[in-house]
Order: sequence, then C-alpha cells, then structure tokens
Amino acid sequence: MVEEMLACVEECEKEGMKEAALEPGAKEVLSYLLTKKYHVVVVTNNATASAEYALKRTGVDHLFKDIIGRDKMKALKPSSDSVMSVLKKNPAIPAKGWLMVGDSWIDGKAANGADVPFILYKGQREEIREKGVKLLSHIQHLNELYKIC
Repeated sequence: MVEEMLACVEECEKEGMKEAALEPGAKEVLSYLLTKKYHVVVVTNNATASAEYALKRTGVDHLFKDIIGRDKMKALKPSSDSVMSVLKKNPAIPAKGWLMVGDSWIDGKAANGADVPFILYKGQREEIREKGVKLLSHIQHLNELYKIC
C-alpha cells in the first residue's frame, strides 16, 4: 500500500514537472561549472525519477553528476542525510569544498548539518535567520554564482 501511495505521488510530481522551466541563466551557469570541473548534484525531496524527468525535459540532465531524490535518502531535508550521501560518494572532496545552492531554509539546514557552505537563491532571508541557518551568501540571480565559483 505504501509503495502504491508513493507511486501515485511520483506520478503527480511528474505531472507538475511538465510545466517546470529553467531559471534565467541556469543552463549557462551549469555549463560553466562543468567546464570548471565542478561536481554538480541535485538533492531534492521529490522522487529521483521526477527530478530526472524535469532535467531531461529542460535539456540539462547531462550537466549533473548525480541526482539524490527522496527514494535515495534515509530522511528528507531538512535532515542532512542527502547531503551526507553526496559527501560519502565523493570522499576526495571535503565538505567545505562543496557549495549548496537552495531556495529555502530546509536546504540550508541540510547543508549546515553536513558542514557544507550554503547559498540562498532568492528565498526568504528573514525565515533563514529565524531557523538559524548559516549563509555563505544570498543571491537573487544565478549569474551571481560566477563571482563565487
């Protein structure tokens, strides 16, 4: 029964992903990070298959090293389990060698719990403060990553 419920949720997510669009400058920034040999990973509370669908549909799936969806986590964000999983898969890169870019406090908590620097993209800075999330930076446009990376 749980598997059937999760399959239903995944189908709803995929349906929602049909309307997903890239943020302005996303493809260019991702391509730049790839040329600089950055390991770019998606960590999402959505199902891995739903995230893969959206990335393929928008033509950027080849720019990611890995996708960690809820089905690959022990606990959803704000738990740091997903981020710790990325670190374990890439032991040559220390936590401080990664950056996590996210738009909510749950992303920040997941990053902070794994000692990975966090960049808030758009998002609510006041909520970030209230939740005690440590920020490396707060950006409004993805092209601001060029200065940071």
